[in-house]
Amino acid sequence: MLEGGRFSGGLPERASDFLKMGIEQDYDDKTDLSAKPYEWKVLLPAAATWLTIAGRAIYSHCLADEVEDLQAVAETQGGWGGGSWTMQRWTLWKAQLEQFAGRDDFDNERRAVAMQAARKMLEAEVGHAD
Repeated sequence: MLEGGRFSGGLPERASDFLKMGIEQDYDDKTDLSAKPYEWKVLLPAAATWLTIAGRAIYSHCLADEVEDLQAVAETQGGWGGGSWTMQRWTLWKAQLEQFAGRDDFDNERRAVAMQAARKMLEAEVGHAD
């Protein structure tokens, strides 16, 4: 997974990228005039899919606080490295997904995807406690 402080590429790196881009940003079409307000249509489902399919594995990595070398990647929300998988980040992802699931400005499909991913995250937490 991590080699020399960096994700070794492939699927873990892509998952990290989509989780960062798809969930960590706030989407506000009223104040942001860039393409960002529409990114949720693509990025949110991609990020949610990673959590839905690989949530238990991602949760295990977050429990281990697999922090990528902060100088090797661009900083993201909270100053975390782009590839860091920590419990702090897991908590943020789940809160964001729960918030996205209730947004009136997101379409039904994206709200449902966000809700499903948040449920899978809870299942990963509960399943890990067993």
